[in-house]
Amino acid sequence: METEGNVYLSRLVKGVTMVLVSCFLNVIVLELIIRQDAKAGTAITFFQFLTIAAEGLIANTIFPPLSSFSFSEIRLRPRKIPIKTYLIMVIMFWSQSVAN
Repeated sequence: METEGNVYLSRLVKGVTMVLVSCFLNVIVLELIIRQDAKAGTAITFFQFLTIAAEGLIANTIFPPLSSFSFSEIRLRPRKIPIKTYLIMVIMFWSQSVAN
């Protein structure tokens, strides 16, 4: 019988494993692409950053119902973390992507 702690640990291990495998595959694919065209790295990094920013924007936007849609009613969700912490994470992600 699985306890709540075991379920949590199992989910944690699965999540960390998936993140690490995704990162490793990302690096391998990026290196293979750069071998073909050395200038492609900058474009890939830019589009990767743009994609993550767009996904974050869409995920954190509150859209009004389609029946009464108005652009003036589109809002951002309230932040769950302070802006300073968020900016530090963005700068770390950007610098890591550029350093890669």
